[in-house]
Amino acid sequence: MAGRIERIHVKPWMPGERGLPTVARSRVTVRGAGLEGDFNRHRMERRVGDPCRNLAVLSYVGDERVVELMRALLDRRGWYARVLEAGELAVGDRIQPLERRV
Repeated sequence: MAGRIERIHVKPWMPGERGLPTVARSRVTVRGAGLEGDFNRHRMERRVGDPCRNLAVLSYVGDERVVELMRALLDRRGWYARVLEAGELAVGDRIQPLERRV
């Protein structure tokens, strides 16, 4: 099934901040480690556990509702992809999945 890139968001490195808020970009460079300019503290610190627990820092979620939110998001999260070739991506670009390789 072909698709189209609707949005691109990155999280620049900011001291003491977690994964939110993100910044919209119209285009990005994709490398083996991910999107250029996208800092992922969970990945960089090689943490064990679910990075979505960081959503607890949002004022409307908090520690008391983060598990409920994670259950609601189950099977509705974004797609993950492996980078086979570095390059540029832009909002509006057409994408086509490749045959799954193990």
